[in-house]
Amino acid sequence: MSLKVQVPNAGHYIKMEAGSISRDKVTFSGGVFMPGEVYAVVASKAVKLDFAASSGAELAKGIAYAYVDASAADAEGVATTRLTEVNLNGLTLPDGYTAPNLASAVAELAKSHIVVRGV
Repeated sequence: MSLKVQVPNAGHYIKMEAGSISRDKVTFSGGVFMPGEVYAVVASKAVKLDFAASSGAELAKGIAYAYVDASAADAEGVATTRLTEVNLNGLTLPDGYTAPNLASAVAELAKSHIVVRGV
């Protein structure tokens, strides 16, 4: 018997967006990204958000719109990068994040006019 896991629907975290201008094609690197996963950008690639880093990986820059598997190699995917209102309950942040980490991520996303509701 095989186990099947339901991946969240693409864009499930979005409350409102400004049409296609809110999304971009992005190169993801270094793992599997789930819909709603907040990511950082290092060397022009979306990487796993890591609040303990000091390389830029600690700065939230966007949200994976749909499932992307970049575990074996870099992969193209779609991301929410601007002008969007999102639901906090639909976002995925690194395990063990703290209230200050959340506040930092929300503030960084706000710089791109991504507004997080439910904080």
